[in-house]
Amino acid sequence: MAIMYFVGYDAPWKLVIAAIGLVLLGIPQGVNNIITYAMIGDTVDYLEWKTGERGEGICFAMQTLINKIGMAVGAFIGVISFAAAGIDAETGFISAEGAQTLWNMLVLSGVISMFACAVPMFFYKVTEKRQAEMVAEIAERKAAKKAYLADKEFNEEIEIAKFVCEELDKFSTDVMQKKVDESSKIYAKGLNGVLSVEMSEINEA
Repeated sequence: MAIMYFVGYDAPWKLVIAAIGLVLLGIPQGVNNIITYAMIGDTVDYLEWKTGERGEGICFAMQTLINKIGMAVGAFIGVISFAAAGIDAETGFISAEGAQTLWNMLVLSGVISMFACAVPMFFYKVTEKRQAEMVAEIAERKAAKKAYLADKEFNEEIEIAKFVCEELDKFSTDVMQKKVDESSKIYAKGLNGVLSVEMSEINEA
């Protein structure tokens, strides 16, 4: 696109070069669309590796939001360029100076945006090997967490079993045996007999 800007448009052969340039610019766009979604997948893995939380929803939502912002900015630049070029809204007439202004704004904005899009790629460190390492580490963490939860549940069951055993062991003590005997005596008297039981007997039971 930078070459298109310097070549210009004021001759048929220049327009041919511009058309060829647009075709060449369009070829990577298909790859770009594929790479975008692949990079979002890498981002999701990186987010889970970094924070322990997996956020596909927010990552894809942000991608949609950025697309909409990009379309809005592109439309805004187009409108501003048309206004700056002084195009007649009724006749569509544009002066030579206006045509040059329109060319400069549209092409240069494209050049700037393409360079701006390329800058983050120099800082993108998630290679195929690195992504595989992150996925493997995430799997190890999940396995460790699963084992930890299983051990925790097992330990809780042990604590409950220990408590039950301690309660059962109480019945083998002399004090508890006496309480059981007193309770058995009260029970043997029946419902009517309970009414005549002394409070001291109930306390002992």
